[in-house]
Amino acid sequence: MLNRLRSAGRVRFNAAYLLAMIALALGLLMRHADEHLDPPGSAAPVLEPQAAWRTLLPGDVAGDPGSVRFFEEGARARTIASFRGKVLLVNVWATWCEPCLREMPTLDRLQRRLAGSGLEVLAISIDAQGMQAVQRFYRQAGINALKAYIGSEEAVRSGLRVTAIPTSILFGRDGTEVWRDQGAADWDSGPAHARIQALLQPEAAAKR
Repeated sequence: MLNRLRSAGRVRFNAAYLLAMIALALGLLMRHADEHLDPPGSAAPVLEPQAAWRTLLPGDVAGDPGSVRFFEEGARARTIASFRGKVLLVNVWATWCEPCLREMPTLDRLQRRLAGSGLEVLAISIDAQGMQAVQRFYRQAGINALKAYIGSEEAVRSGLRVTAIPTSILFGRDGTEVWRDQGAADWDSGPAHARIQALLQPEAAAKR
């Protein structure tokens, strides 16, 4: 009888020990998996569907925007400085960027709506496939008010200090950067129009 009780006790002890070892092993596996996950912020940033405008902070300006070279249809080289005298909304995008594709039709409508007002929307693609990729997307999306521009990704990102796309940068008539934001914005919205219209006013141009 005593031997039977001792045997039963050993069985219970072994079962409990086995369960404890299993739990410990699972815990170690989960900890090991957590240690190999990407650290916070290492993934590509999630771009909001509507970006909020913000005022530039001291030192928060583009590197040398006037010298950034890009090309229009026909391979004619342009620079941002060559558009001085106009209010420029520069949008850096690519056809492989999903938020960019959602934003482009609203930029096209903005250009159409304010045509002749002194605003020029420069949608500069950094597609490695070149102008053909841009033109193909324009046809598919019905983009017809915007001109097609293409630039070297390295040159555009470096010259404009672009760290994510889409990025939109607003320049005054004298070439000074006054606003920038990352993420796809709704260019049909009232706030976006108000910011641009303020720079288009004759008195604003005279002050600058």
